[in-house]
Amino acid sequence: MARFYNLMSRIDNGLDSAHVLLKQYLKNIGDDIIVEQFTILDTRTAIINCIPLIMRIIQLHKKYSILVTKCFGDHKLFVQSIDEVYIIFLYFYPFFFHSIFRPLFIL
Repeated sequence: MARFYNLMSRIDNGLDSAHVLLKQYLKNIGDDIIVEQFTILDTRTAIINCIPLIMRIIQLHKKYSILVTKCFGDHKLFVQSIDEVYIIFLYFYPFFFHSIFRPLFIL
């Protein structure tokens, strides 16, 4: 990945394109996690069962934050991509706004 970063940094707008691809890739992975976990949740146990969902999203963020630090030198575009996707999944994702979660976000 460090070589990929070095190559893309030499191309005009290469890092912009790469960060958009990373953001889309992370969104696709997160979508899969949320859809998989959402099918497990039912309204009675949704709050208890949401812990694995939240933990997987946190693990996804942690994994790619380490990758960006090691391979991309904490480049601001890549850090921003990871953080934007993370925020979308934890706060704004439509599937996550199951009726049982709405009171948690109002507080």
